[in-house]
Amino acid sequence: MRSEDVISCVTKIYATNLIHLDCFNCLIVDFHLHDLSSLVDASICSYDDMLEQDLVPRVLRLLTGIFNVTKLSTTSEMVEYLTPVENLLDRLPTFYNMTHLVLNSEFCGHHSIGVLMDLLEKSPKLEFLNFDQGFDPFDEDDWMLRRVPSCFASSLKTVRIADFDEKPVEMQFIRFLLKNATILESLTLCSNSEDMKEKQQRKERKVQLNNLPRGSKSCVIELIWS
Repeated sequence: MRSEDVISCVTKIYATNLIHLDCFNCLIVDFHLHDLSSLVDASICSYDDMLEQDLVPRVLRLLTGIFNVTKLSTTSEMVEYLTPVENLLDRLPTFYNMTHLVLNSEFCGHHSIGVLMDLLEKSPKLEFLNFDQGFDPFDEDDWMLRRVPSCFASSLKTVRIADFDEKPVEMQFIRFLLKNATILESLTLCSNSEDMKEKQQRKERKVQLNNLPRGSKSCVIELIWS
């Protein structure tokens, strides 16, 4: 098959009874997902080096096809694909049922923090947010954290950040989170940094974190060394 034929190929999937979806695909294939009304959890990992204008509609169609999912696991790359989109908030589907969101690769906030904020805004019942591979260690730019997603005040209870080592972007996000997540119950920071190997060092860091301004007085911060 010629490459131009693959690019123009549309794959339609109808799966009314599908509960779990694990999609690892090259975005050169254009998937159209229909009637996934029973879907509970989805893992979406897509990759490609196509032109941005070709990627965007395909990523949006994938997300729209799983809008009723309860748990979504995806990559920072999927988030980053949407950075060129103007008025993204108006184009994203609303994930009415989603309570869990997992980013299973290092989050590159400089390029896509705005997209993440839009995605959180479109997840009004989100309870659990997991940065499963932490933040990009090379991202040292300031983030534009202006709009507070509505789930910060209505539903977000648990946040987990892996590979925590007090990078500036991590601390910037944590300050923003603690200040604005008014019903947050727990923030778990998992570190393998040598600076936090000793219990006393972790205790001192935890005291510093607990002294940050916060909107939820009941939030428990747990610092774990692994």
